[in-house]
Amino acid sequence: MPSPAGRQPSGSLHPGHKESNGGFLIVPALILLAGLPASAAIGTSLLVIAMQSLAGLAAQPALPDIPWALVLPFTAIAVAGSFLGSALTGRIPERALRTGFAVLVLSVAVALLVQQLALHLPLT
Repeated sequence: MPSPAGRQPSGSLHPGHKESNGGFLIVPALILLAGLPASAAIGTSLLVIAMQSLAGLAAQPALPDIPWALVLPFTAIAVAGSFLGSALTGRIPERALRTGFAVLVLSVAVALLVQQLALHLPLT
């Protein structure tokens, strides 16, 4: 169902949609419900995201024109970040990871709220 602005699909559970679909709640759920440490929950979440991305790419009947000038640097930075994160595992206290993730989730929530308000409220 289109959103009122007609720009993108409204709330969906499909991981490829442009709107937030609750995927960022995976890490807190793994920590609180499954009892995983924050570092394991974050790693598990990233693995699930990678598997979803690969499945979505493989499901395409024909690959669209991929903007490699954007994709390759982004991928290289992501891979480097994953190696850095692996190297830092165990060196960052659990409390600092939880606090940092909470700040990140709150920041994303505020940014999404501001973005949606800007789309749906008249400026006049």
